Amino acid sequence: MIAALRGKVIAVNPGSCLLDVGGVGYEVHMPLPALAVLIEAREEVTLHTHLHLREDLLQLFGFLDLEEKKVFERLITVSGIGPKIALSMLSVLSVERIGRAIETDDHRLLASVPGIGQKTAQRLVLELKGKLAMSRNGASAQTGPANSEMADAVEALIALGYTVQAALQAVESAAAEENVRTASTLIRAALKRLSRDIAR
Repeated sequence: MIAALRGKVIAVNPGSCLLDVGGVGYEVHMPLPALAVLIEAREEVTLHTHLHLREDLLQLFGFLDLEEKKVFERLITVSGIGPKIALSMLSVLSVERIGRAIETDDHRLLASVPGIGQKTAQRLVLELKGKLAMSRNGASAQTGPANSEMADAVEALIALGYTVQAALQAVESAAAEENVRTASTLIRAALKRLSRDIAR
């Protein structure tokens, strides 16, 4: 089991990064806030990883924060929640917001993530309530103000009807190219990009 990787970021792509570990390139799928951090990474980084095995596929999922990895692994134990949906949840909602939604029976917020209907949201609450107790000590790279603003911007675009992929790419581009960090400015910049794409 590959539990962690340390190396240099070669490239950051929509939904994943390419990490050079001793001359071997690993594709690691990651949540948007983590990828936003890696865009600016200049030194070697350590990723906490989960190796997902299917009959015909091996995939690595990575996290800058060990707590987020644990939540991811909890999410995929729920029937109907695969790695891609769990990753989308962590891209749109912070660990804290997921935990709070589950503890307060906020099915609406959970069902706002594409791929999660009301029944799946109810199942998440039923199976995970009381099991996502998270440490509040220290600030992780995932939960800083900038990354929370990015998650809020993605959530707002999805609420406007854009797909998760389109919202993630637009917000990621806005944050990287224009160095905007508040949710409102990220949303405006992302909408401009989305409008240009439609016009083409």
